[in-house]
Amino acid sequence: RDERIQAVIGAGVCRRLIELLRHRLPMVQKHALRTVGHIATGAALHWQYIINFGALPCLQMHLTSPEKDLSEEACWAISNMIA
Repeated sequence: RDERIQAVIGAGVCRRLIELLRHRLPMVQKHALRTVGHIATGAALHWQYIINFGALPCLQMHLTSPEKDLSEEACWAISNMIA
């Protein structure tokens, strides 16, 4: 799994993923959150990349979202980082 996560990071998409967390469409946000959550399942080095690009403020924003799917995905991503 770590090789796949590294491939995503190596493709340089982390900055764009964080931008998509702020997209106006909740469905886009949800898919970006899911991808960030998958990256967060990797080693500390992997999730440090998404933190460095500003993921934490976005995740915090989604924790209080009225969209239940978004708050659940944000919670899942954070729990992956601390697991």
